[in-house]
Amino acid sequence: MQGDDPQRLAAVRGSGLMMTQDDPTFDRAARMAARATGSPVALVSVVGAARQHFVGQFGLAGELAARRGSPIRTSCCRLVVTADEPVVVADAAADATLAALAPIDGLPIGAYAGVPLRDADGITLGAVCAVWPVPHVWDDGDVTALEDVASFLQAHLTLRATTRELRGVATTPVAARRRRAGHGCRTLPLPPRRR
Repeated sequence: MQGDDPQRLAAVRGSGLMMTQDDPTFDRAARMAARATGSPVALVSVVGAARQHFVGQFGLAGELAARRGSPIRTSCCRLVVTADEPVVVADAAADATLAALAPIDGLPIGAYAGVPLRDADGITLGAVCAVWPVPHVWDDGDVTALEDVASFLQAHLTLRATTRELRGVATTPVAARRRRAGHGCRTLPLPPRRR
């Protein structure tokens, strides 16, 4: 599925993740990704049509950390979304695709490794990635660690989606749901009291 696919963008909007900053799970996941790969920076990004949002971040500072995102023209993570598979680059300057991206102020990218972040339906919303400011050789263990974090987050996103659905159902009065379903309300007899 391509990055600008309408179904994917609808899933991104429906996830509510482009603006979220109130779920610490994503920052924890970024911290785990950084520790597991030994990287100074790790991100959990959601890629929209015009920008990527860092729903989880570790190792960023200053204005970039406060903005929690960047324009799509700077996004390495959109390459993961477009490929729908891991993207691993040891030397960004030597990689024509990464070298062509506009730089992100406050985040020099010398090496990049990212894996797809999928929702409950398996649609790729963004990426879990690790970044070095200088060239760096990634190994299979680094990619596996990022995939493990992405898998954990997919389970978390599934739980979030289910919770949102249940809250929506729970806010609809029971009698109204029964009327829509064609059921009337009825009372059940109480059992006799024991003496």
